[in-house]
Amino acid sequence: MDTSVTLRPIARWWWLVVLSVLLATGASYVAAERQQPLYASRTTLIVGSTIQTPNPTNTDFTLAGQLALLYADIAMRDPVRNSTMQALGLEGLPNYAVTVPGNGQLIEIVVQGTDPGRAQAVANELAVQLIARVPETTFQIYPEREEFTQEQLSYLEEKIIETQDAIAVAQLDLAELTSAEQIVDAQTNLNALQMKLTTLQSTYASLLSATGDEPVNTISVIESADLPTRPVNTENWVYVALAATLGLALSLAAAYLLEYLDVSLREPEDIMRAADVPVIGRLACASVRSQDDSHGGVLVTDRDTPDYEAFRALRFNLEFAGAEIPLRSILVVSPGSGDGKSTVAANLALAYAHAGRNTLLIDADLRRPSVHKLLGVTNLEGLRHLFAAQRTLRTVSQRSSVSDNLWVIPAGSDGPGPVETLNFPRMKQIMASVNEEYEVAIIDSPPSLLADASVLASSVDGVLVVVRLKHTSESALRHAVDQLRRVNGKIVGIVINDPSRVYSQGYLAYWYGSGRMEPRVRNGRGPIRAFGDRLRGLVRSITNPRRPRR
Repeated sequence: MDTSVTLRPIARWWWLVVLSVLLATGASYVAAERQQPLYASRTTLIVGSTIQTPNPTNTDFTLAGQLALLYADIAMRDPVRNSTMQALGLEGLPNYAVTVPGNGQLIEIVVQGTDPGRAQAVANELAVQLIARVPETTFQIYPEREEFTQEQLSYLEEKIIETQDAIAVAQLDLAELTSAEQIVDAQTNLNALQMKLTTLQSTYASLLSATGDEPVNTISVIESADLPTRPVNTENWVYVALAATLGLALSLAAAYLLEYLDVSLREPEDIMRAADVPVIGRLACASVRSQDDSHGGVLVTDRDTPDYEAFRALRFNLEFAGAEIPLRSILVVSPGSGDGKSTVAANLALAYAHAGRNTLLIDADLRRPSVHKLLGVTNLEGLRHLFAAQRTLRTVSQRSSVSDNLWVIPAGSDGPGPVETLNFPRMKQIMASVNEEYEVAIIDSPPSLLADASVLASSVDGVLVVVRLKHTSESALRHAVDQLRRVNGKIVGIVINDPSRVYSQGYLAYWYGSGRMEPRVRNGRGPIRAFGDRLRGLVRSITNPRRPRR
């Protein structure tokens, strides 16, 4: 698994992550500081008296726990709330919670408020109102019945003792008898006494359980509410940390979602992975067509700039690619519109012309011609008329004003449409004439998605594909390469058009000096990153002496 690919969304959207964390942290901190201090007061109650019973049973604990849950629910209801407000003379109650820890016998009433005295009073009064809803026991209602029960218990205790003594005597007598008849009679009498004892004990136990000594449905306070002195919301850093963590998680999720939705090629590695074609150049000056269809290309005429060096390096790479079979005609194509192919074609032709090569630049984009705007030539007659055999190569070609070695054939106007104009046999004838008259021919092609590009690609020595970073999609590049190979077009390489690239490091920055190497911000370059580039350029201009230009 490639770690760089996995971490690429974070590296790309780091400013979004940092901004989200800072906003979440700052907002939570301000909100926490503006909160009023909260005080908590707690009252603890216990249901039943099982804890005081020497031998409690599971049934006692289960019943007490169920009663505790029931009373906790009652404490949150309106009758208890209203009676508490009425007893304290309040129009409303602060926030409170009633819980049963561990589903046991304890009930905790916790009241939170900005007034510590009010929180204490409400906690104690809620306990009072809850206890008031416990039903009274039967013996508290009928005291004479409790007195009768105690008398019966005393009587049963005496009878049990007498029966136990009689059983002991009968057992001794049974041991001394020898006659079978006497033994049977004694055994019968002993059995009767034991049955009588069992009945007396059962009656005593039933009567004892019915007394009011250990009632289960009772509530008592074991811890009254104290006056709180310290607020409970002092640990604001916890909420700030949680907010920062949440902001970080959401921003990371947003970064990966944006990266997933963005299908454009972001890095040179993406281009090489999408198409099995070498990258032979990376440019930074190729502007693109604006939305209103007006040309925004830049012709690089100053030879002492890194932009010109990039085109000169591209020319060397093309010459090296054509070492065995020279590339006399090169088609410049792109997967889609707005990739900067026209600007690349014009500047590449100028680089050949400056090298002393007799160069011809042909605008074969009959649908949206732009070369004539770049070179400053007329567009009255051009390739349209050459295809229609209305003009000759010499009559439609125009010498450019930027170099005596550069000639231009514009697209032409007022001629047949591109579908009717372009055809393979005629294109072969035109290219044969071009190769006789010129050393190098650079053809600006329509995007590869049009049929025009296929006709042109099959008629030239090599095809150069222009890909604009952060604009061209991976699927468009793959489709363009497949289409060119399908018509036997010889793809010599890919040129990366990266308008946001800045030449601020390395030998070029040292050679040309910091005056020409000021960082530039292009096509949506972020302000934070631009500031960092300018700061680094300033540091290098101070630390590195300027070398005089040749």
